[in-house]
Amino acid sequence: GMENGRIVGDRSGLVPDGIEIHKRSETPYVGESCELEIYMDADLIEIFVDGGKYVLSHVTYRNASV
Repeated sequence: GMENGRIVGDRSGLVPDGIEIHKRSETPYVGESCELEIYMDADLIEIFVDGGKYVLSHVTYRNASV
């Protein structure tokens, strides 16, 4: 989502317990609106902001076992 003019990605709900990784990322300030392209598959979410000016990539680890 957008918080304080930044695109924020939080994969906390997509990472199984026991896997300790960075779960939240955000872009620098992009303003009150921007264009997003979002691509998803079984284990990856990628968000391209304003034609690729910023990219958030998240591995979801939904199929991981600990």
